[in-house]
Amino acid sequence: MSDVCTFVVCGAPLAVRALDVTSALVRSGWEVRPMLTPAAQPWVDAEGLEALTGNPVRVALRHPDEPKVTPRSTALVVAPLTFNSLTKLALGIADTQAHSTLAELLGERVPFVAVPMVNTHLAGHPAFAGHVETLTGAGVRWVNVVDGSAEPAVLDSDTVGEVVTRFDPAWITGVLTRLGGSGVAERA
Repeated sequence: MSDVCTFVVCGAPLAVRALDVTSALVRSGWEVRPMLTPAAQPWVDAEGLEALTGNPVRVALRHPDEPKVTPRSTALVVAPLTFNSLTKLALGIADTQAHSTLAELLGERVPFVAVPMVNTHLAGHPAFAGHVETLTGAGVRWVNVVDGSAEPAVLDSDTVGEVVTRFDPAWITGVLTRLGGSGVAERA
């Protein structure tokens, strides 16, 4: 069985690169299960994601009569991770399908890669640094949206367009590989 990666997209400019990130994951051998926060919907080509992955794009909470998706994910990528979603995750708020999935997979301790996209004003909020520390302690691996390094970047709003253009999805697949997810490993 191939590795399964849930890919959560939040509503920020990097969301327009969701197809590029998904393509990189698929090329690396991952079965990708795309999921959007409600705020991400206007930024993302959901039909393109479905065509690329062969899986439905989930936004709404699962109806009680619907079965849970199986098999469980073996990795999680969230790109971009907004201030709102980062805060909800650190506090355990699971009020949408995406936030519930983020909280569950963090609790399961699956390899978790996050690409935060937070501007300088929001990063100045007194809770931000503590939330990053909480999530780091829980095992979240950060990918800097500017240069691919392991520390979250804080963005000046004037540079966002350039950052989105230069973002390399291979930064994400590289971290997943280092965490032991090749996307083609057989599981016993």
